[in-house]
Amino acid sequence: MKKKINWVIVLASLMFILATLTFGWSYKKEDIVWTADESINKSIEKNINKFSDELEIRNIKNIDNLNKAKDYIANELEECGFEVTVQEFECQGKTVANVIGRKKGTKKSDSKIVLCTNYDSNIKKGVDAQNSGIAALLSIAEQMKGKESNRDIEVTAFVNLQRDKENSEFPGSSVYIDKLKKQNEKVAGVIVIDSIGRYSEEILTQRYPFNGINNPNRGNYVAVISDKNSASLNNDISGGMKKISNFPVLTKTSNIVLEKQKSAAKLFWENNYNAVILTDTGIYRSDDINTKEDTKEKINYKYMAQVMNNLTGAVLNY
Repeated sequence: MKKKINWVIVLASLMFILATLTFGWSYKKEDIVWTADESINKSIEKNINKFSDELEIRNIKNIDNLNKAKDYIANELEECGFEVTVQEFECQGKTVANVIGRKKGTKKSDSKIVLCTNYDSNIKKGVDAQNSGIAALLSIAEQMKGKESNRDIEVTAFVNLQRDKENSEFPGSSVYIDKLKKQNEKVAGVIVIDSIGRYSEEILTQRYPFNGINNPNRGNYVAVISDKNSASLNNDISGGMKKISNFPVLTKTSNIVLEKQKSAAKLFWENNYNAVILTDTGIYRSDDINTKEDTKEKINYKYMAQVMNNLTGAVLNY
């Protein structure tokens, strides 16, 4: 009996140690230089409210909301000076569409850079998980209005959360990639915007799948993550963001990618496109993500606006 109790204690201790190791241990406090204009905050908040309140669930079962969201995104991109096309495809017997906005570059016309996210949603609330990405994408488009870019830029909103027998995973991305390949379009890089709205300066607010010891213990940064083949793109985007302001950026390059199986970036990597994920790390920062507790009140607009400001500058100069 005593041996059995000892083994229970050992096992519990090991589990505690492993759990502890998933938290970040590193602490580095830096005074952030805030350069984002207040208009970026307002743009993000406007679109968070639009998709969280008026168009809360946007999917096959709520096709009217999905179509309204499509039209809203197309109109917003047109107002920002983008040339807009709607890429329709069939999913679960319904016609759905990706929305693609294109901006011509002035110097490097040989290849384009793609910024993308999904705009459909399957649950109520889920604001960071399913609304922050599209709000971020539209805020970037708004910042680019009237500004020159080195490369052609394609801003793309996917229908990616719906599942179909023919397109079982990320159907919008699949259709989009098929078009890229058929038309032999040259792509310098793809930036997939994931959940992007939650930040905190509190300690022990950041976890990791493993090896938290060498990583920050506060969820106050944005992560730029890629596979090894996309390391150069990762460095360029991360470095470009850091040139705009000193907002913390965590760069990770590995073939064991954080939440790889849940990101549309997976399809780009599998089809030999250089791609990065821009994320607040989702479940590793927010236990309540993708639940009814994932509300718009928990979005950190100031931090999110600075991230979008820095990313916009990095993309325009890329």
